[in-house]
Amino acid sequence: MNLKIVKIAVLCISIGCVTTADAQEEKISPRIDLSFHQTEQAAPYILVNVRKRIDRRYYPMSGIPVEISLQSNDEQHQIGTVISNADGKAKAVFPDNLKALWESLTEAEFYGSVAASDSTDEADETLMVSHGRLTIVAEDEHVLKAKVERKTEEDWEVVPEVELKFFIKRYFGKLPIGEDFYTTDESGEAELEWEGTIPGNEKGDIELGCWFEDNEEFGTISALTVQKWGVPLVDDNKEFESRTLWATRDKTPYWLLIFPNLIILGVWGIIGYLVFQIIKIKKLQNQP
Repeated sequence: MNLKIVKIAVLCISIGCVTTADAQEEKISPRIDLSFHQTEQAAPYILVNVRKRIDRRYYPMSGIPVEISLQSNDEQHQIGTVISNADGKAKAVFPDNLKALWESLTEAEFYGSVAASDSTDEADETLMVSHGRLTIVAEDEHVLKAKVERKTEEDWEVVPEVELKFFIKRYFGKLPIGEDFYTTDESGEAELEWEGTIPGNEKGDIELGCWFEDNEEFGTISALTVQKWGVPLVDDNKEFESRTLWATRDKTPYWLLIFPNLIILGVWGIIGYLVFQIIKIKKLQNQP
């Protein structure tokens, strides 16, 4: 009898060990990807992408908190903790207290870390970025010149052989202009001659820019400039002030008001006439 109890205990322990091992194997090891982004109009930020690998394919992981820091993992250098969205992505914008540190660096190292949990293992990732800048100016009519520079201990130095693109900023994204890409020369500059026409605002202003994406040394940097190279927008509201189909509700055409109402009155008139006839029939049936 005691031998049976021992066997049952050993079997239970074995099953427990297998269950624990399976539970440990079910924990997911997330993969973190970091990328640096900077524009002239906004603070730099780190774009985080969290994924998991299943059957040799990567899938986004949502709801994963990722801690991002600059130069070291201590609290003073923490950019922030972000949580990945449904696409596995999150955005960590530089806080004001780290802007001075970033401006003083020639190279920066960013850290991304995920703490271990019941369902995930811990994960870490680092990103090295050189401190660069991109400027764009309009020197002559319809001539744009972009310049790429790298920060050094003394000043800024030009960077040749950088591929960048020119664009016009529109409501739904960047409209490419010129060639597919341009490469900076020995002076770190690239030039675009553009003579196209495109609608602007009331003054003819359009936002022109250039950018390079996922550069191995600098990340993604873009720059913008506003020029009066667009066709001024003419605000012609005469058609909207008249009674047309595309006008506002209070400018509905008279015929569209009259005919539908006549049809409605006609339908209700027929219904009323039928009801009246039914009542008459019932009265006639009740007569002796």
